[in-house]
Amino acid sequence: MSSRPPIACDLSAIDDSELQDHRENGQAVFKAISEIKELDNGYALRLSANTDLISRACAFIARERMYCPFFEFTLTIPPDHDPVWLKLTGREGVKPYIKEALLPKLDAPVTNSSIGRNAMNAIDPDTKVADLVAQHPHTWEVFKSHGCPDMRRGFFSLMARIMSIRNAARIHRIPLDELVADLEAAVSENRHQITDNP
Repeated sequence: MSSRPPIACDLSAIDDSELQDHRENGQAVFKAISEIKELDNGYALRLSANTDLISRACAFIARERMYCPFFEFTLTIPPDHDPVWLKLTGREGVKPYIKEALLPKLDAPVTNSSIGRNAMNAIDPDTKVADLVAQHPHTWEVFKSHGCPDMRRGFFSLMARIMSIRNAARIHRIPLDELVADLEAAVSENRHQITDNP
């Protein structure tokens, strides 16, 4: 009966000619993490649905599985440019290893609730654009910064009443995850301003 590998990474498992690429891919993936969800046996890392980033994540997994063979990797890529999730899990002892060796290097917040951002600032991608702008007028600047037409006037104002944020992102070729994150940040910033200046 073969013994399981110890919970330790072996740098010699990756060829020297591939090591620099592996490090760069890892840095790109970890830098792009916007949220960390705690799981029973590991953590889920939220990434944007960026094609280059997904390619880097796949390349990183392909080599990291040799470097740290005790990890189980799951890359979930949903439709409609929704957030991508990279799950790092494993047997008993792997989760504490991730918590000690990896999490301190990441800036993203860790949650143990369902996948998603703080409920106060969370924005449903299926919300109508007009409803969001009516409730949070400053979010129009976010749409504008992503190249959307002025959906507050004329024909576009009618479209905004029936168009969801998800559809607006698809039509204007904006990564949904990035658009929602920017909108949530704008809502959060405005709430802080209201709190600081009652």
